Amino acid sequence: MRMTGGQALAAQLLAEGVRDLSGVPHDLLAPATEAIERTGGALRFYAARHEQAAARMADGYARASGRIGVCLVGPGAGVLDALSGLATAHSRSTPVLLLAGQVPSHLIGGGLGLPHELPDQSGVLAALTTRCALARRPEQVPAMVRTAVRALRSGRPRPVALELPPDVLAAEADIRLLDPGIDGVLPVRPDQGEIEAAAKLLRAAHKPVLYAGWGVQAADADAELLALAEALGAPVVTSLGGPGAIPGDHPLAFPHLAGRQLLRAADVVLAVGARFLDAAGEPNRIGAHTKLVLLNADEHDLGGPREPDVAVCADARLGLAALAEALADRPRSYWPVSTVDRIWAWTARELTSCGPQLGWVSALRKAIPAEGVLVDEVGPVGCVVPSAYPVLEPRTFLSAGQDGGLGGAFATALGAKLAQPDRPVVALFGDGVAAWNPQELATAQRYRIGVVTVVFNENPTDVDFLSLAKAFGVQASRAADPEALTAAVARAVHLAEPALVEVPAGPMPSPRHLVHDRGSLRPAVPVRRGPFG
Repeated sequence: MRMTGGQALAAQLLAEGVRDLSGVPHDLLAPATEAIERTGGALRFYAARHEQAAARMADGYARASGRIGVCLVGPGAGVLDALSGLATAHSRSTPVLLLAGQVPSHLIGGGLGLPHELPDQSGVLAALTTRCALARRPEQVPAMVRTAVRALRSGRPRPVALELPPDVLAAEADIRLLDPGIDGVLPVRPDQGEIEAAAKLLRAAHKPVLYAGWGVQAADADAELLALAEALGAPVVTSLGGPGAIPGDHPLAFPHLAGRQLLRAADVVLAVGARFLDAAGEPNRIGAHTKLVLLNADEHDLGGPREPDVAVCADARLGLAALAEALADRPRSYWPVSTVDRIWAWTARELTSCGPQLGWVSALRKAIPAEGVLVDEVGPVGCVVPSAYPVLEPRTFLSAGQDGGLGGAFATALGAKLAQPDRPVVALFGDGVAAWNPQELATAQRYRIGVVTVVFNENPTDVDFLSLAKAFGVQASRAADPEALTAAVARAVHLAEPALVEVPAGPMPSPRHLVHDRGSLRPAVPVRRGPFG
């Protein structure tokens, strides 16, 4: 069929099941955006005000739904601006497809200092993607999209980038679109010998513990995790980014904070879909005689500095199912009630110092339905959420990325709401990072993306967030206490438009000890005070 490279791009994306894209229009991408427009709404393009936000929208879209998030940005500065969101997608193992513009093909690598020229743009993108490909002819576009989607749905999901020069997008050729077929998902299958070795340790365990990272939800393995936990009688500890892998109100569910005690009391720990490292890059602390089993789809996360007794390289869902089958005849374990009670009491004491935040977090849990999505940001309240906010369903808690980026929660929430329009979506952050992406309130209002933003303002005299929101045409209110916050958020989640709730919280205690084990950080030089103390 005769078509342009831009038309081939739009048509192949549709064939792959893509329906939504975020991005920032650019002159060098005009043939692509025009082709998207001509799909008559079959492909919906949401124009953000900044490329960082566009990339984070794609990340939130993918994490909230499990579908591929697609982002379109211009070359040069547009690519650089998108890197923060791309880094988060890389750190959170998110299937994001970045469609990046380029300078005209014959000028790539010329070093002429042209507008939008970035030296070695391909190399820059390669650092944060599993695959980066440059289109040289319009006929290549469908195969490039097909290969990218296949990579995004195989093994450990991480971003893929396609570079699209304007001449390739504008050129016409006889182009054949590709049928996605049934080969789209290629999970890493477990080795039977590794499964048997892991099962041998778990079969002999009296106090097993499962440790679940985000990889459990990325693989849609929550049902398999719960089935194995119940069969073993094993408590499940979630990583800081892992809440939702098991219903937070389940008797076997324990937050990351409680895991510090559970991991040391266990005789066998099975860590699934997790890096199993602390903030200092050291393995999470376990007991001196505790056996460690790692199950991960990425071999890199099975090696040093970790020292597992057994390593299983496999997709989380397939690996957990294989372990459940291998352990079908194992009697259920029962942890001593006194031990469990002691761990819960210790966890409660650790949380006591963050009493003000506990009230706010409890208020949010009361206001947000079980299926509602909460997107948090590093800060005095956000750092308490993983230990005090029971996440009841998979993919309903999206945490800040391990890249350490700040200011992305609102844009991430916009993407989550686009992916899950029938679910309430709430973003929370502090007054500091709230000023980093306020322009995207205009994006939310333009497309009527009904995200509820909660700003915890420790310095109420510095910024008037109500006036800021209203300047963008966004509904805004103020909640001075937890009861008022519950009522305000409960009202706002039912609106079909964006809303902002400001909480004049004032200074709050540092939750640093909830995120970092007191004995795990050993900086060689003094460190500057961060957003959590």
